[in-house]
Parts: sequence; C-alpha cells; structure tokens
Amino acid sequence: MRIKIKLFFFEMIEGDIEKFNGYWKIIKNKSGCQILFFADYDLGINMLNDILDPIAGNLLLDTIKSILIGLFENIHITVEELKTLSVEEEC
Repeated sequence: MRIKIKLFFFEMIEGDIEKFNGYWKIIKNKSGCQILFFADYDLGINMLNDILDPIAGNLLLDTIKSILIGLFENIHITVEELKTLSVEEEC
C-alpha cells in the first residue's frame, strides 16, 4: 500500500495577534491516518512572552484536541511537543 500525505497550510491574515500560521499534515497508511498539527505564533507583547506564550500554547493545544475529539470517535492523541499534536484515526 502506498502512503499518502496531504498538507494544509494556514496563515492568519487579520486579527489581534502578531503572527499565527502553521499546517495540518495528514498521513494515510495501512493502519489508518496520522494527523499532525503545527502552529507558530507570536502574541506581539514582547515584555510578557515568557508568561503568555505557554498559556496561549496550552489553550491552543486544548482547543485542537477538543476539535479532533469532536470530529473523530476512535482517536489516540499524543502530544510530542507543545507545538506538535499527533492523532491516529482509522480512515
């Protein structure tokens, strides 16, 4: 079986934060699908980066996990890094 990979890039073009972009990577293989999420962001408040960035990262992670759990019934979520979320789903 051939492994299929799809990439979906996103970039914020308007909003309150300085930068928000990234991608979803979907890998289909013989055992199902793996969905990877990567985001890079900058809140634009340099003096508070050390405090706000971890809070924003955790909030984003929780939001993405909730979305994926809502979309898929049988998933296994693994957090590899704060910026990386790996999900396995039968597809």
